[in-house]
Amino acid sequence: APESPPAATTPDPANWLATLDDGTRQWATEQGLKTPADLARAHQDLMATALVVPGDDATEEERAAFYQRLGRPEKPDGYDFQKPEDVPSYNDGFADWFRTSAHAAGLSAAQAGALHDHFVAFAKTQEQTAANDRAEAIRTGTAALQQAWGPQQFTAKLEMANRVIADNPGLAARLADFDLANAPELAVILAEYEHLKRGEDTVVSGDSAPLAANIQARIDDLHALQFSDPVKYGRPETQAELTRLYKQLAGDGDGVPAPFARA
Repeated sequence: APESPPAATTPDPANWLATLDDGTRQWATEQGLKTPADLARAHQDLMATALVVPGDDATEEERAAFYQRLGRPEKPDGYDFQKPEDVPSYNDGFADWFRTSAHAAGLSAAQAGALHDHFVAFAKTQEQTAANDRAEAIRTGTAALQQAWGPQQFTAKLEMANRVIADNPGLAARLADFDLANAPELAVILAEYEHLKRGEDTVVSGDSAPLAANIQARIDDLHALQFSDPVKYGRPETQAELTRLYKQLAGDGDGVPAPFARA
């Protein structure tokens, strides 16, 4: 008679643990997994809650779900940033751009907030450094002008530069926009502009002796053109300037500076 198949036996739960390596067996024991069914259920629970990084072929919906589970707000306006009061360049436009960029990068609210605050701190340091450098440049530039012009001429030429700014509100506004109102280089340009506009060859300010010396120095320079540049010396504009300078030196003629005008 044919042999009957062996009767099915129920596996001993302890035996399946014996088939595992030492580390896995210890982990299964610590987790209370007594049967293979316990292990299967644990794996199912893990897969139900696992955070799987989307692959290259993931859909936008899958990526959005992944980022939201990481803590990304549903929309960019869900980020809440603290607006700094001591960073002049910070504005609502920058904050909106940062929110949009953080959302596109999939950052959580905590990540975006930390990155935002780090950037603001960096910007504050950079702006303070730039302000300090600018203040030092103004200080050294102003000192150089004082030395080049002398105290009397320095005051007078700054008055001329300020006069140009005061007479041109639009210019004043633009200079304020670019923080150029105190630029020493600009003072030179504006003083020269006012100087030429008025047809003056010296600056009106203070005692007449230093100013007369300046006029005489200019006269000497023009006369030196007889030898260095005779053509320029003979031009009508050069001779007209000499005539005007002599009148200024004598205190005669229209538009003579106040210190030299006759009473």
